[in-house]
Amino acid sequence: MKRYNIWNKIFHSSEVIKDIEDYKLQQSLVNNYECWLTKIGNANTLIECMTLHKYIWRQGFKNTNLGPDKYGMFRTKDINFMTTNEVYIGGFNGLKILTIEEWEECKEELYDSEQTCYSFILSSYKRLLKANIINITDKAKILVEQYQQNNYKLYNEY
Repeated sequence: MKRYNIWNKIFHSSEVIKDIEDYKLQQSLVNNYECWLTKIGNANTLIECMTLHKYIWRQGFKNTNLGPDKYGMFRTKDINFMTTNEVYIGGFNGLKILTIEEWEECKEELYDSEQTCYSFILSSYKRLLKANIINITDKAKILVEQYQQNNYKLYNEY
């Protein structure tokens, strides 16, 4: 990251422009993460969580845990076009691995005396999304601070 001064603006303009765009993204992540955490907390179905997952991905909350993986949880080529048949959840605490569509069909199956398997899986998906948003935001806060220390400012003139 170049320091934001007249010399770097002249001689390293493409890098400075790239840094400004990244600074805007990082600041946006820091400004919006609480709203997304609330929305995820209020989600009542796995389909809602998947829809929110797509939105947060588009907003820039991206990392390998939330991204596509041929053999992982999100078996899609692109998160933006992910379907309920491409999200595989389970494989922990004795639960089988099923797609969201399959979990939607067996909502009433009991996990223990207090909750259904569906509610347990839903809370697990929510925890995954929230934990990764918090992790991404923590890194974004550090980057925002570095940009500010290097004299970057967010004005409309960029």
